[in-house]
Amino acid sequence: MEILNKETINFVKKHFNNQIPDIGIVLGSGLKIFENLENQKDLKYSDIPNFPKSTVEGHDGLISIGNYENKNILILRGRFHKYEGYSWNKVVSPIYLLKELGTKILVLTNAAGGINRNYEPGDLMLIEDHINFHLIDSNERKELYKFLKGRRFIEYYNKELNKLILNSAIEAKVKIHQGIYLSLPGPNYETRAEVLMFRKLNIDAVGMSTVPEAIWANAWNMKVIGISCITNSTYYEKTMSETSHDEVINVAKTASSKLDLLLKEFIKNL
Repeated sequence: MEILNKETINFVKKHFNNQIPDIGIVLGSGLKIFENLENQKDLKYSDIPNFPKSTVEGHDGLISIGNYENKNILILRGRFHKYEGYSWNKVVSPIYLLKELGTKILVLTNAAGGINRNYEPGDLMLIEDHINFHLIDSNERKELYKFLKGRRFIEYYNKELNKLILNSAIEAKVKIHQGIYLSLPGPNYETRAEVLMFRKLNIDAVGMSTVPEAIWANAWNMKVIGISCITNSTYYEKTMSETSHDEVINVAKTASSKLDLLLKEFIKNL
C-alpha cells in the first residue's frame, strides 16, 4: 500500500527548501493557531501532486511552515476523514508526509463533543487514551499489520510530553482537562442514547478523527500528543437542541486563542 509517491514528497520538500520540521501540528475543524510564524511559507493541498483535497468546512487545506522559538513548525491546516470517501492510506497521508520530512513530534488537535458533564464549550482536553470505533476491512488490516510489525501499543500519547503540556497550561494560565477520547466513523453526530452509553463507558469526548493518525504515527516512531477542543457539551440536558457543524466551527474558532497560547508555551518549554 503506497501512502504517497516520491513525486509528491519531493515536491513538498523542494517547496519548503528541505526544511526538517521539529514539530508537526494537525488542526481540527475550525481551529486557527500560529497564523503568523516567522519566515512562514504556505502550500495549498490542491497544488500538491497526488495529494488528497480537503472537502469539510473549517479545514483550510493548507500546509504552513515557519519558525517559532528557534524551532521549525509545520502546520497541516486540515485533515482527511474516512467518511469523505478516502481510503485509510489517504487519511493518514499527511502523517506519512511529516514522517518523510523528518518530524519526530506530532500534535494532533480536533473539535470534539463533550461527553463529560463537567466540560463546557470552548474547553480543552488533553487526550490520555482513546477508544477506536473505526472498522478496517481485511485488506487494509493486512497493510496496517505490515506497518505495525506485530507491535501492540500500550500508550499512544507520550507521557513525558503530556506532562510538559500540563505544566505549560499552568504557566500559560490555560485551563485543560485530561480524558478519554472516542473516535467514531461519522459523519453524523451522536444520538441522545449514544451519549448516555458513552458516559457509562467513562468516555469524556467524542469525535471522528485523530485515532487513526495516532496509530500510524506511533508505527512510524513519532511522539504523539492529542488535544481536543470541546465544541458542545451535554447539550441534550442543557438545551435539548441539535448540534450543527456551524456551531462546532464557531466554538472552535473561539477556543483557538487558548490552544494557541498553550502550544506556544509548550514549544518554548521543549
